[in-house]
Amino acid sequence: MDEAGKQSTSLSMEEVRAIKVAASNARPYSDRISFQLALRLLGFLGSQPDVGAVFDELDYLESICPVSRTKPAAMFKKAPLTPLWHKHFFTARHILKNIGIRWGIDDGGNAALLGMVEDIAKEYGDNSEMWQMQLAHQFTIGAFEERLCWRDNFPDGNLTGDWIIFCKHGGKNYYLDVAHHTEGKKPEVLIEKLQKGCLFEFPFAFSEQ
Repeated sequence: MDEAGKQSTSLSMEEVRAIKVAASNARPYSDRISFQLALRLLGFLGSQPDVGAVFDELDYLESICPVSRTKPAAMFKKAPLTPLWHKHFFTARHILKNIGIRWGIDDGGNAALLGMVEDIAKEYGDNSEMWQMQLAHQFTIGAFEERLCWRDNFPDGNLTGDWIIFCKHGGKNYYLDVAHHTEGKKPEVLIEKLQKGCLFEFPFAFSEQ
């Protein structure tokens, strides 16, 4: 049965491989994308993620693309997701989240936010129109640019977003699925989702669970 509860049909290995090739636009690592992830990228399992954003990060992990806009890949720190890895992928809907992180909004603001407001007040405090414009600009665009962290000597970004979940095996990455960042709050549910969709194909991903 699939995620929607509909009866599934049996596919040959050649058909599965063809679906993976189609989902990845014939990328050289298509055989290391799970069938579940391939179906999700094609829009057959739940809401379709931003495919371009996902493949930007997959290509980076495969050293096809030299630059990533998001935080470095990392292993999950706690069971039951250890020793799986995750890499963020960024889309437009993550902009507000990144701005909030920059200024510590969830915690009521941080020292950087206070310092930014004080600096603008000192420089433009006598000009109410300019004060408001600068504050709005720095709070939004300035914060986002800082999260991007573009530098000639530091090309990668620091944006957060949703997750690409993968494992490392035999010196290669095997890509299991994507997940919303909030799914990490229920790791037992998330690992069950990954096992149901990927255990038959990549059993080594869960051998150390």
